[in-house]
Amino acid sequence: THKTGSTTLFLALANIATRRGMKIMHPPGTAFGDGWGFRVPFPGDAKEQARHRGRLYDCIISHTVLDVPRMRTHLRGDAARPVFFTVLREPVSQAVSAINYRKWKKPWGREAGWDEVLEHIEEVRHVPLCAGPCAEELYLYRNSLALDLGWYAETNGSTAYDGDDRLIDAWIGRVDQHLDLVILADRFDEGLVLLAGALGVPVSELAYVKANVEHVHAFDLSDEDDPSTQLLRERLRRANHVNDRLYRHFSARFAAEWEKAEGRADREAALRELRAASQALSHFVERLPSPGVFLHYLLTPPLLGVPQDPSIRSSHAAHEILVPSTGSQEGTLTARPGTCGTTEVDRHHLGGYGCGLDHPSSLTNGSFYLTRWETRNWTVAVEACTAKCAACARCSFFSVSLRFKDCSWYSSCSSPAGGLASGFITFTMSGRAARPP
Repeated sequence: THKTGSTTLFLALANIATRRGMKIMHPPGTAFGDGWGFRVPFPGDAKEQARHRGRLYDCIISHTVLDVPRMRTHLRGDAARPVFFTVLREPVSQAVSAINYRKWKKPWGREAGWDEVLEHIEEVRHVPLCAGPCAEELYLYRNSLALDLGWYAETNGSTAYDGDDRLIDAWIGRVDQHLDLVILADRFDEGLVLLAGALGVPVSELAYVKANVEHVHAFDLSDEDDPSTQLLRERLRRANHVNDRLYRHFSARFAAEWEKAEGRADREAALRELRAASQALSHFVERLPSPGVFLHYLLTPPLLGVPQDPSIRSSHAAHEILVPSTGSQEGTLTARPGTCGTTEVDRHHLGGYGCGLDHPSSLTNGSFYLTRWETRNWTVAVEACTAKCAACARCSFFSVSLRFKDCSWYSSCSSPAGGLASGFITFTMSGRAARPP
């Protein structure tokens, strides 16, 4: 679902998948992006269906319209029973967030006011059958949560049934049977605790840093005490009536699942663990020179080992950063873009790294070779380089590059040079370095 914390959740889930060598089914060109389209049979148009035909995956974690039977045909049969889940958000706040997120897009522009925006939303009569820009104008604004779960596939795109509570509730009942878990955006941490249990993973692996955080709102309905704002909120709620009933249903279900007595103490303990891990991760990201880069380019197809569509160009290709795991041998790492300099001994001499017993103790730097397997993504590369550095008593800093399959080590380091464009990120080994890079 859109504007519910989905990017934040995707980053955490993709990290879990890549750590386990799982194969992720992804939309064309990006690991996440806008997904597979809207009211298009999963997994998208004819080209996408051909691309995935006959292929099996371990997980599907991107925007698309829920279609459990079709999704199952792309999941490995020998895998554990799949877990189907989503995130929902209070409908008015979700709609406001979507409108602000796309505020420069048609059908309104920068100067539009709330009346003009609401008129566009209220006048929608049909959600088009398409996979691209034709849906972009309106899909985020009119019952988009319900759209992502298949409501407009149920009505053949018509909004004429958006006020039919009997039909809506029957459809919600069918969705309820398909979903193992629905996370609420306003109880995101509690939802992740339940998700960790459903997936059978340590809750700390779902530690997260919020992505796409909104700071400036062109359209604001936060003043609920203002009478005019109340009227606008009510108009927006009525335009999202299906979302409203959907959210109310799954809010009650979530509360019942969280509040049940069995395992309550364990859930509360897991919640504390998750929040501590997320706080530690946030502190790490805050120390990076470009936190936004970390969030938006954390996992891209090249890092996942997926060939990128050559027709899609990214101006941020050199801006890929990934935080290492919290389980590194030397404790917490700090990071900066760039390298500590050219190494005196490269990986082609003295056994490839210059830190063995038979290498001169006067050497203050060298280079370890990283295998193709070790450079399949940033998480694995940093963990591999951390282990190599930990085994080298003279290593206080190391610089990692996926592009060059390199792990350069250093005894000392001035400020790293080269920036992100160099393709290197430099880490400090906690407890060893005399000064940070």
